[in-house]
Amino acid sequence: MKKWYLITGASSGIGYAVSKRMLDNSKELSCNLILIGGKNIEKLNKLLKDYETESFAVQMDFRQLAEIEDFFEKEKRLKQMKLSGFIHCAGISPLQTIDQLDIMTLQETFSVNYFSFMAIMKYFSRPEYSEDGARVLALSSIAVGSCGRRQSIYAASKAALENSIRYLAFGLVQRQITINGIALGCVETEMFQKLCEESYNLREYTYEQQRLGILPMDIVTNFIIDFLLAEEKGYMTGSIVEVNGGRFS
Repeated sequence: MKKWYLITGASSGIGYAVSKRMLDNSKELSCNLILIGGKNIEKLNKLLKDYETESFAVQMDFRQLAEIEDFFEKEKRLKQMKLSGFIHCAGISPLQTIDQLDIMTLQETFSVNYFSFMAIMKYFSRPEYSEDGARVLALSSIAVGSCGRRQSIYAASKAALENSIRYLAFGLVQRQITINGIALGCVETEMFQKLCEESYNLREYTYEQQRLGILPMDIVTNFIIDFLLAEEKGYMTGSIVEVNGGRFS
């Protein structure tokens, strides 16, 4: 029987890359995916058409947390499966100094980066939604320990995520469920490329800070999937693993 994995942030960036790589290898991995995306759900539906799979996409606005509850309570397909894993890739990264702070941005950042994760874990932790021995992996950032002056909101939301991972591990271990995080340095995403176009010296500055280089998307994608599925990682839980590209606090 094929395993089912839930991936958030699947319509762009790292989430999309992870989703595509797992679909490319779905026969080898013997898996199906539930892909949760935001506005660009058409992109996911178009992707799924290229594969023979039971996988499906769901549009959800993580600023509206009630949508998560509706999905788990009302989605009939969830009653016919148990999840084997959950990868939380959803995230936004507003750039604001503290004097520019507005409450709306603060609420949206925490909703997408942190509250949505906890809302999903509320259901994932239950035996009717996940199998014993399932695995959870959430993407964090080295900004938690070394953020720039305009990253305070983003870093705070990721710090909340990391601390929750450590405490959730205590309750989940009773069912042999592991939960870990990966704190990434700067990754060569479309968003980063766009920011480089807007700020001519950003790439040069990033290389100065991240001495081993900007993390290639392929490397990050492979690391995430390997970390989720590798047998030896079944003995790790409550951990945050840094892939920092040579940037230190």
